Order: sequence, then structure tokens, then C-alpha cells
Amino acid sequence: MRRMHLQCRISRGQQQVVRKGQPPAVQISTEKRQGNKRVTKVTGLEPFLVDLEQVAGECQRRFACSTNLVELPGKGAGHEVILQGSFVDQVADFIMQQYGIPKKYFQIKK
Repeated sequence: MRRMHLQCRISRGQQQVVRKGQPPAVQISTEKRQGNKRVTKVTGLEPFLVDLEQVAGECQRRFACSTNLVELPGKGAGHEVILQGSFVDQVADFIMQQYGIPKKYFQIKK
């Protein structure tokens, strides 16, 4: 038992992925831009086999805001969904309910 390494299996529909270690956290944060305007950033959904374009579209309809999908700098760094407005708690609840990601895998920064 001491030599066994942590691993996790993530499955969504017919897709399954086995990864070493624990799955990375989904990070949700807000950022202030141009005076008093805020944006909400969501990163780290790729390891959970979530389609980011679908998340952006659903958030756009659900929260009546503009969304954008941006590639993060660095090789293989992934993408981030940016929502216009401060929706930290609402986005976290939406992702938990819609995609079944447990709350323990979220890092929320307000």
C-alpha cells in the first residue's frame, strides 16, 4: 500500500481519462478592469472533460452577459472562460449542478 500512487479517473459520457495524482482545482476569480467594471474568470475545466465553448454559451444565456474564451499563455496551459460581470458564486453553483464537479475541487477568489 505504501508504494501505490494516487490517481483519479474522470469520466463524462463515453470518455474516460486516468490521471496521476488528484485532479487540479477549477479556479474561479474576479478581476477589476477599467474603473469599476468586473470580469469573472474560470480556468481548469479541461481535466474534467468539459466543453468550454458549451460552458461559455450556457453562461451567456443563463447570466445574460458577454462571454469570451481565451487561450492561456504558455505551452499546453489550456483555456479560460471570461464572463463580463461578477458571477463567482453563481458560476460555481452552475458548474456543480450542470457538470457534477464536486465542490472540493473549486478554488474561489473574490
